[in-house]
Amino acid sequence: MKHYKNENNQVFAYDDDFKNVPETYTPLSDLEIEKHLNPEISEREFTMVEIYRLEALETPRRIAEAVLNDEGRAWLQSNRDLITIERGKL
Repeated sequence: MKHYKNENNQVFAYDDDFKNVPETYTPLSDLEIEKHLNPEISEREFTMVEIYRLEALETPRRIAEAVLNDEGRAWLQSNRDLITIERGKL
C-alpha cells in the first residue's frame, strides 16, 4: 500500500493499483507515513531515527567501494550531507 497527500495535506492510502491516484497527489516517504501513523512521537525522535537510518547505510563494504570510484565518493558525500542536515534539526 502506498500513501499520498493532497494539496490540503490530507493523507490517503492506495492499494498497489496506482491508476486511480489523482495526479495532484504527492507520494509520502516512509518517514512521513510513520509521522502520520504515530503523531505522538516527537519531531526530535523522528529526526534521530532518520539519522540512525542514514548512518546504517554506511556499511564497511559501501565505504570501501566509495574510495574506489568517483560515483562511490559522491554517494558517500551525499549521505554525509543528509546526516548533517538532519543533525541540524536537533
